[in-house]
Amino acid sequence: MDEVTIKHILTCSSVHEIWCKFVSIYEQKSAEICTCNNKSFSDTRNRTEGLRVHVSEIQEMALHLWQAGESVSDQMIITKILMSLPPKYKFFHTSWDLVPSEKQTLN
Repeated sequence: MDEVTIKHILTCSSVHEIWCKFVSIYEQKSAEICTCNNKSFSDTRNRTEGLRVHVSEIQEMALHLWQAGESVSDQMIITKILMSLPPKYKFFHTSWDLVPSEKQTLN
């Protein structure tokens, strides 16, 4: 158990109270994860904003998922970015596929 979780249950006086607290905490995290997972990145991008803003929004969503306790790999972020590019960037997606996997990073 991590330190934050322990702080939540320190004041509980019974196993039942601890269980109820856990349910409350993890249901909230589940809701946050679902909200982040269900958000459509392509729909949230304002067409007047550049790709840099769009990529930042995706990275922000990944951060929220991570903060909610969900594991988000760089590959997952890269896939979201590639899949949400507008059609005019199809050439980039094709070129990206030709890059060796060890060089396909966010940096």
